[in-house]
Amino acid sequence: MLFIGIFAFAGYKAFFNDKTPNRLPESKVKEIYTAIAGDGKYTINGPRATFIENGIKWTIVGANTPIVNPTVYPKEWPVKGDNFEVLLIPEPITNYKILPFTEKIENAVKSDTISITAAKGEYVPASFVIRSGDNDLKNIMVEVTDLKVEFKDKNGNKKTAIIPKENIDIRGVKCWYQAGVAIDDISHKILVPELLLHDDDLIRVDYDKQVNIVKKFDSIEDAETLQLFMVPKRQNKQIWLTVYIPPATMGGEYNGLIKIFINGVEKKTLKLLIKVLPFELPKPILNYSLYYLSRYSDTYKGRPIVKYKNEQQMYFEFKDMLAHGINNPTVVIDHEELADGTQDLSKLEKVIRIRREVGISNNEPLLYVDWKVTYKENLEKYKQKVKAIVNLAQKNEIKEVFIYGEDERSGGELVGARPLFETVHKAGAKNFVAGWLAGFVKFVPDILDLFIVNGMNGFYAEEPEPRWSVSGPTSKQISEAKKIGRKMWLYNNPQTGLELPAIYRKNFGVRLWLSGMNGACNYAYQEGDPWDDFNSNPLYRSHTMAYPTISGKPIPTLQWEGWREGVDDVRYLTLLIQK
Repeated sequence: MLFIGIFAFAGYKAFFNDKTPNRLPESKVKEIYTAIAGDGKYTINGPRATFIENGIKWTIVGANTPIVNPTVYPKEWPVKGDNFEVLLIPEPITNYKILPFTEKIENAVKSDTISITAAKGEYVPASFVIRSGDNDLKNIMVEVTDLKVEFKDKNGNKKTAIIPKENIDIRGVKCWYQAGVAIDDISHKILVPELLLHDDDLIRVDYDKQVNIVKKFDSIEDAETLQLFMVPKRQNKQIWLTVYIPPATMGGEYNGLIKIFINGVEKKTLKLLIKVLPFELPKPILNYSLYYLSRYSDTYKGRPIVKYKNEQQMYFEFKDMLAHGINNPTVVIDHEELADGTQDLSKLEKVIRIRREVGISNNEPLLYVDWKVTYKENLEKYKQKVKAIVNLAQKNEIKEVFIYGEDERSGGELVGARPLFETVHKAGAKNFVAGWLAGFVKFVPDILDLFIVNGMNGFYAEEPEPRWSVSGPTSKQISEAKKIGRKMWLYNNPQTGLELPAIYRKNFGVRLWLSGMNGACNYAYQEGDPWDDFNSNPLYRSHTMAYPTISGKPIPTLQWEGWREGVDDVRYLTLLIQK
């Protein structure tokens, strides 16, 4: 599978075929649309329907998929009357799901103090839950103060160091319906905490019909900062804070406040304590990449999708990846040839410029992916193409170029791919491709420069669900690859998009280093139809770490924050190794 692909919707009738697995008949879907929007007040658009409310266009997502497990509302609720309570989540990166109707939150504690430890230049998460009683909590706002620490300068004068409140991003955790749990499990819709939103009303969720109702689906955009929100009666709302410690921050113990307002009145205050360590974390000892599937387009202005991104969208997404530890995402370009037979690399040049502007180092190799491997039947033209890419990279002071081969080949297919690999070397570039380590070592050890290795054994060993059945490389195979001096990066351990933050932290953090791998190139930053998990590949869910928007400023997820914590774990490990 690596390239699951972006499968276009094949038409309205196909989606409502009664024989299609996990799809409701058209009549049942229309009943859901009518219940939400009103009879005759909606327009069907393929697998979705839209309606207008107060001048705003809303899109109903997921009505085409049956309910397997009806929503169970709590019979007993721990908060009574007009009261509400706040519970802290000491370890936010967890696979434990805090849902709106979770009665006993197993990983929560009662406290008025959030304590964080962070190094200079690090992003660090914190979280708490607001629980309503028997009445709705309306017009809630969460605000933070500057974080301050007092110290004496060399002359003994009192001074104050500050981490500005603007460095603390506050979002609500949105629980919504997705098509399943594992990437290849679309057997049932399930309510999961995933999105980190400034505007909680960007997605409305109907728990009875089990659908998502998305605001301005075709031009979706989150607010710049946290907006007023509500917690309906007898529900939970998880709040997520991401604190950024600038590299120039002085070490020390900083103090601040988190204030919770309801209807404009301050109702609760929490202490926020941050211990800033007296050092900056180094770059990780491992390499981190993601398959970035988006093609650059000068003109694309349609709804936020994966395949095409304009300059602004691509800029913000590269910036987001860099902030989450991805030092070198792949580049995908639709091949174009000019009338005279030369290569049109103007779009690639623009992508290189955008990467440089966001801070991706020229010391990182250009990881060029052309899924069709254009000209594979004409080695001379293939060589000219690769040479043109190498020349463009050198012009932009990029030292190395890696060219992606035919994806996930094994055995004799790898032997047959040798002429392509040899041509790449003759053109002055290097080879990389995804597949199975045993085949790489056996068939192309001398000519494949970077192995993108499929899966590790037993990576879900301690997780109750779901389980994964990938047969990954053995330690012996890894050792053999090291003997021939080849770099190995991991993917599919698991692939992206599972709402299991701790899995990504563990498997792409310290476990990745322990495995003997040199890095990761996982699939993918975004794939499929991110905003509609029920309109993706019939066999696979969308792979999404951050959701696309019309402006390009991506909406993060819990699993994306788990990934960043894994990279930071390796940065701490790198510091220990250096010491």
